[in-house]
Amino acid sequence: MSLVQNFPFFSIIIAMFSGILSLALPGKRARDLSIAAILTVTVMSGAVMVFCMGTGESYTYMMGHFPAPWGNEIRAGVLEGLTAMMFGIVMLLSVVGGLDHTYEDVEGTKLNLFLSWLI
Repeated sequence: MSLVQNFPFFSIIIAMFSGILSLALPGKRARDLSIAAILTVTVMSGAVMVFCMGTGESYTYMMGHFPAPWGNEIRAGVLEGLTAMMFGIVMLLSVVGGLDHTYEDVEGTKLNLFLSWLI
């Protein structure tokens, strides 16, 4: 199994841990962590899309010991990679574009709480 085939699982783990970590960080560092997590997951989604375009077929990543419907499986292909990458791009542009309004609307001590659910 190639490393790129593990990227859908890594994307879930990165999103979960960065959301938890940003709760403990001050506002500016939580912002940087959120933007880095979104950018990393977007790049990983693009890598999955390129990998699936190169092989010409999709694959299924089984999480755990049981296949679906009893266990969890993630299907990754060109369409899934493209959708995840476009979603990440839109989310990254929205977060970066709305930072000025975020600083005006959210109190400075609660910025990390706002950014923790954003991921």
